[in-house]
Amino acid sequence: MHPSSRWLFVMADLMADPPKPGACDFDLAGREEGGTVTITAAARGAGRHELILRAFNLDVDPAPRKVNLQPGTPATVAWTAKVLQAGTPWVAAAIADGDASRVRDVVGFRSPAGAR
Repeated sequence: MHPSSRWLFVMADLMADPPKPGACDFDLAGREEGGTVTITAAARGAGRHELILRAFNLDVDPAPRKVNLQPGTPATVAWTAKVLQAGTPWVAAAIADGDASRVRDVVGFRSPAGAR
């Protein structure tokens, strides 16, 4: 049994409007190795776009990444971050062109040293 709020959230995500022509659509992924997290965005679309990354429990350069997309050719941008506090989850969310309705996020966790 799932709470109705979870079902509504999933349905809202599935029923989201498709990206406008020329809009930046992207996927976000995160990989952690030894306390360093690499966040990558694989963007698709056309024209010039800006991706902004916001993070919790990560020390990351907040400078936006700019990308010039060609139709049919994906482009990748990346951020490198350091986990601030082991044992606490980290979250990164990317927003394209300031449109918060097109946010993508990634979550991870770094175990404290010596934990099993």
